Parts: sequence; structure tokens; C-alpha cells
Amino acid sequence: MKKNSWVIFMLLLTLNQWVLAQNGTVSTGTSLAVGNRKISCSIGQPFYAFKSGSNGKVRDGIQQPLPVMLNVHLYIEGFYLGGGMLAEVLGNGICDSIRVELHDPMSPSTIIYAGICLLSVQGNARLILPPALRGDSYYVVIRHRNSIETWSKLPIYMTASSTFNLKTN
Repeated sequence: MKKNSWVIFMLLLTLNQWVLAQNGTVSTGTSLAVGNRKISCSIGQPFYAFKSGSNGKVRDGIQQPLPVMLNVHLYIEGFYLGGGMLAEVLGNGICDSIRVELHDPMSPSTIIYAGICLLSVQGNARLILPPALRGDSYYVVIRHRNSIETWSKLPIYMTASSTFNLKTN
């Protein structure tokens, strides 16, 4: 690596691999050597930008894009008490957990990302998504152990803060 060169690499969540771009050359892997340092990929660190000094040590910090917040609003029929409230099953204002999946709109059986979040007694949940999902549309699927799987009618475009509201739809 040349002195004071920039190295940019990112984690592709669908492949779970780093992509290293340096001086027009692109390589991939689950770990990469940057100078004399080996860096392993891990979810939650979508990309870094390093400026290397003459001794191979990182001089400048890490740059990471902000995650995507997916706000989900729904009621689960079996827990619904009326008046916009769900039963408090887990305590501390939490009704239960739900699984939220993002499906590819071109191939809906393909799950792009899935996560579990807690549903409040008001019917609100928030899932933090990797920044790499921003700027694309996905079908949102809600799964609960005691309810029918529910899909969004159309793909939902992911921004810094997106919403899937089943309370009014």
C-alpha cells in the first residue's frame, strides 16, 4: 500500500463478504489484508475509510453511514385489549416479539434481511436495518408465533426512517 493512500471497503450483507477497492482493483473475502493488518468482516460495520501512514497504522478514523430505522405499527388480534392497546405479556410495556423480514420485490421468496424486535403495548416496533438497505424497496413481512404472516401490499422504499403501518391500512 502506498503511503497516505485511501482504502475503502464495505460489507455486502447478501454475500457476507468485504469488497476492497484500491487503485481500481476490486477483491472480496471474509477477511482482507490492508497493509500489514488483517481485517475480518462483521455485520454492523458496513464500510470504513482509512488513511494509512508510512508505518502502516491507521491515522484517520472510521466513517460509517447511519442505519435505516424501520418503524412498524400493528396490532396482534389475540393480544388486542381495545382502545389501541395490546396486552402487556413480557412486562415493561412490551407485548411480545415479532420477526420482520425484507423480501426481494423481483423474487419475493428471497429474504434479503430478517430481524426480531419487540412490540410495545401501543403496537409500535422499531427495527434497525443495515445502511446498505437504504435506497431500495422491499416487501415487508411480519411474522408472529401466534398470528398469520402478513405482507405489505407493495414494496416499501427504505430511507433513513421508513414506516410500515398496519394500524390504518
